[in-house]
Amino acid sequence: MLTRSSLMATLATGVFDITFTKVSGEIKTTRGTLQPQFLPVTAPLAEGEAPKSKKAINESLVNFYDLSVNEWRSFKIDGIQAINLVLNYTPSVATAEQPSDK
Repeated sequence: MLTRSSLMATLATGVFDITFTKVSGEIKTTRGTLQPQFLPVTAPLAEGEAPKSKKAINESLVNFYDLSVNEWRSFKIDGIQAINLVLNYTPSVATAEQPSDK
């Protein structure tokens, strides 16, 4: 059985194509991650500014950064259809060594 913590740990290891069923019943596939190098940088708080209050964790949802739209999204764990590692994916913000043909 998939758990929230196992899915989050998996998403933190790379970039994945994630297919899930939305609440509306629509099947959606998107490219997402929790790998730190792909996450947006948050601005530091201004002097005297209070941090946002944290929401209670919903154990039935997994939050991820959707690289298709550069925004945070979530899916219900029981709606997951497939999660596949994207191989040879190099976003423009990162560099990766390409295998040599020797």
